[in-house]
Amino acid sequence: MSESQQLQFGAIARYDSSGYKADDSPALEGMAERKGGIWAGARAAWQSDWLDLHADWTHDISGNSNGQEISVGAERSWQISNSITLTPRISAVWSDSKALNYYYGVRDDEVSSDRAAWQGGSGVTVEVGMQGVYEFTRHQSLMIDFKAAHLPSAVSDSPLVNRSDENRLFIGYLYHF
Repeated sequence: MSESQQLQFGAIARYDSSGYKADDSPALEGMAERKGGIWAGARAAWQSDWLDLHADWTHDISGNSNGQEISVGAERSWQISNSITLTPRISAVWSDSKALNYYYGVRDDEVSSDRAAWQGGSGVTVEVGMQGVYEFTRHQSLMIDFKAAHLPSAVSDSPLVNRSDENRLFIGYLYHF
């Protein structure tokens, strides 16, 4: 492996705020609370001058869903000018049935006239995104990040979900000390 390539292994942890309460929406009336969780696991990453790849395995260590996820992805950063960096990315995230049923399933005691009992299986979410960073001074930057995800049928077929995609826009200000 050359100096321009790096292979890294490490432990990772993240908080997932995917939970909800029945009073978050009229559509969730009669549903039991679903809590977010702390996910932890391992990451392998390969970085080169032309592409960065990663593979992650995480498990819900908070014990709420007891689920597992495996994520693989690729990204590439381009320095467009002295002050602008663009980083497109693509990834696939496999979630097991425990994780997906915890958040999107409908238990027998949660059935209503508008909501049938439902259990899905595991599924793969495909995500594409773009991050742009504009460094307007040496210490200050503006970051814009967009992500579009196509949800697996194990999510989109749930009576709690009314779409097959999910989009996110994040805008942030960074001050580098």
